[in-house]
Amino acid sequence: MKTMMKAYHTPSAFLFFLLVIAGGFTLLLHPADALAKDYEIPALRIVAEIRPSGEVFITEERTFRFEGSYSWFEQDIRKQGFREIREIEVREGGQQFRFEDSNEPGTYSIRDGNRVVTIRTNFSAQDESRTFTLSYILEGALASDGEWAEFYWAFLGSDWDRAHQNIEIEIVLPEGLSADELIAWPETRAQNAQLSTESNRVLFTAERNRGDRALRIRTFFPERLVENTVPSEATLNPFVIMQEREEAELRKARMSAFLIPLGWVLAAASLVFAMVLVLKFGGRPQLAEHFPEMLETPPSEMPPAMVGWLFRNLYSDHNSRFVATIFDLSRKGYFRIVQEKEETGTFRKKETEVYLLERTGKTDYSGLKSWETEVVTLLEGRLNGEKKRLNKLFDFSSKEHKAQTAFTTWWSKWFSEIGLEARANNWMVDNTKPIVLNMLVQAMLFLFGFFLLIYNSEAGPASGVALLIASGLALVLTIALNVRTEEGERVYRRWKAYRLALTEGRVSMKPELKGLHIVYAIALGLNKKKMGTLIESINPQPDDLTWMFFMPGFFPNAALFSNVVHTAVVSTTTSISTGTGAVGGAAGGGGGGRAG
Repeated sequence: MKTMMKAYHTPSAFLFFLLVIAGGFTLLLHPADALAKDYEIPALRIVAEIRPSGEVFITEERTFRFEGSYSWFEQDIRKQGFREIREIEVREGGQQFRFEDSNEPGTYSIRDGNRVVTIRTNFSAQDESRTFTLSYILEGALASDGEWAEFYWAFLGSDWDRAHQNIEIEIVLPEGLSADELIAWPETRAQNAQLSTESNRVLFTAERNRGDRALRIRTFFPERLVENTVPSEATLNPFVIMQEREEAELRKARMSAFLIPLGWVLAAASLVFAMVLVLKFGGRPQLAEHFPEMLETPPSEMPPAMVGWLFRNLYSDHNSRFVATIFDLSRKGYFRIVQEKEETGTFRKKETEVYLLERTGKTDYSGLKSWETEVVTLLEGRLNGEKKRLNKLFDFSSKEHKAQTAFTTWWSKWFSEIGLEARANNWMVDNTKPIVLNMLVQAMLFLFGFFLLIYNSEAGPASGVALLIASGLALVLTIALNVRTEEGERVYRRWKAYRLALTEGRVSMKPELKGLHIVYAIALGLNKKKMGTLIESINPQPDDLTWMFFMPGFFPNAALFSNVVHTAVVSTTTSISTGTGAVGGAAGGGGGGRAG
């Protein structure tokens, strides 16, 4: 199948300016009409014609009611349950749309992905109803066991962004059959669904089907009607399948009668178990000494990653501690953060300020922790003797899959080393056993809650939901088992007082401390707004931050500087982080759709 790619056209700046002005007048004159944009699918008719050759010819006639301006509609068909899909066509009434990847009205294009085929229909609609017909032929969509043939198809998948209304589906066979030779049933939760069979056809109707619910129909008929099918090892005798379904539903009803009350009992037990552990092992140390509410200077020159570890369950995350370490190593002279100009824009070039990292010549590691030295080595490899933008340090190309995997492994090991050193400082009570015990128990109950929710989705999902919520809350209570020792509590309270000073911008203005304030603010998880307040209050000058190089006359203001830091933290977050034919008993097709 030919794969078609989307084409995008970028308007000139002048045209864009005119469009903005026109849009502004529209909003002033007709504010309600300009802002209203929505659509619905009030009617759907699908006909699946099973041909004697074994092919299935499907036509989908879908009516849209548009409010506002719309220019395209996309539909996905999952590549499962058939060998090939071909002769895809789109039309509206008597107009045949052109197969062309231009996004022009009256055209359609096809993207053949790994898992779905996406058909894009291009048109121009404004506050009106339109009906489009999509047709295609399936090969290898019929399974057989030597006696019975099965057409099992998801006429609607669960990925639609709108509900379908007034649904009519018709399955037509090559010739008429007796009542006991044509068997079909729907698998759906559509409103007022009805299915009937007569001679050579199956007719299904429903008033409404939600966009997130699939609609499948299983149709069985004698294999002799068609020439080509896909052999199946599964038994496709509909009477045997129906008997097995009835027996399974009976067993499920009996099981649900037991599981529903069990879910409520386990939900209560989950919270009680966690509370007992917290009451027994979660006591906070009581200190008689007085601690200041606010500290203007850092309590010590502790590595920022270690400081962040103290607040790991509150403010600081892995990315903040990692970026704080990079800034701290720059402050100590191993790297330099450089400000440069960069041109952006396609038509009208605009100069923006960017910040890059470069290695200095310093090689004395005697004052660093081993895990700080590891960061220097890692960054040397990424920079490779060059300068690189802070927010692009860990953007791996498609050819760097092995490097990205190695970095992810390094990342996990690096934070484990920091945790081991932090715990060696005797800051935390050794509650490993109750922590692990609660996590294991609650994780198992959480998974069991998912099972109950799915298994009892029709009989009564409430107990499963209750167990999910209870075990989730109980899992969160594990945080209360991370209890500090008396020494750990002293260290924590001092750094907490300093963090409060950072958030309010009430810190020492000594030039030699301004860089430290920024580093610790990153490690302690200050957001962009608080970081801006801090930088504005300390008003750092180029001489205060000798580890950063600013272009003459381009020293950033507080808001821009805080954005530089925020972007560096966010960028590390983004860095860490086909069908084979019909099968008996497995539905093919499905997918979703959207319009814009």
